[in-house]
Amino acid sequence: MEFKTFLVGFLLGSAAGAAAALLYTPQSGVETRQQLMDNTQKLKETALDSFQEVQDMATARLGQAKKLKESALDSLEDVQDAAVDKLGQAQKSLESVKVKA
Repeated sequence: MEFKTFLVGFLLGSAAGAAAALLYTPQSGVETRQQLMDNTQKLKETALDSFQEVQDMATARLGQAKKLKESALDSLEDVQDAAVDKLGQAQKSLESVKVKA
């Protein structure tokens, strides 16, 4: 969430700064419109790059989460198998004790 908040703030701040710079710079309407289009294109590219970074990070985190889940399931299966083995040994010991008694 922190990166998302930063990204939104960055994009809004960039747009506000660009707009303020254009409004206070003395130039013709044609030049202002061209500069607005250029800045809009740069802002769009920055937003797309940032989105791609976030998407890549999310994909990487998802892959890590899947590996962690698989590891946890494998460990759980190992514990379950060990518990079943111990239970079987305990039952055999109990039967052995019953036979001797």
